[in-house]
Amino acid sequence: MDANTITAICATGIAVASLAVSVSQTRAVQEHNRRSIRPFLQFEYQRRTNGETGLRLRNVGLGPAVVTGTTLTLDGEDLGSWEEPTVNKLRRSLRGRPRARTLRLGMAIPTGYDELLLHLDNYDRNRDEWFWDLIRRRLLVQVHYDSIYGGEQFSARSDNPYDDQLSESPAP
Repeated sequence: MDANTITAICATGIAVASLAVSVSQTRAVQEHNRRSIRPFLQFEYQRRTNGETGLRLRNVGLGPAVVTGTTLTLDGEDLGSWEEPTVNKLRRSLRGRPRARTLRLGMAIPTGYDELLLHLDNYDRNRDEWFWDLIRRRLLVQVHYDSIYGGEQFSARSDNPYDDQLSESPAP
């Protein structure tokens, strides 16, 4: 082996090592980018006497959530997706007529999204306790979503594992 062969072998080894480091760094950057824009949807309950009361959906993550599916269940029975025809059918079956906001397949829920999906505008505890019982105990909404990269299959559910110990907020 002469000096040129040894130099060529060393150069090839350095190039292969450099390529391996570059591929590893690229994967780490891609993973960081995916995580840095991860959406995070969560449901919350809001009850205000003489104010808006309902089921709230928030995106508290760092990126938009792309809706890949929704389900609506009432008293354990699957009613369909949280889309306009199903939600309107639910609303027609109720005593009062709560207001609703629907979600469509493929809809992007932006970072900072904070909306009541189903709510009464002027909640009165004596008159509308049926509504609080509906959203807290009888109704289950589930949203399946991805980040803009796709394929993660995240989900959020409206059921709450805690007791009905929510404090009542004063009307603004």
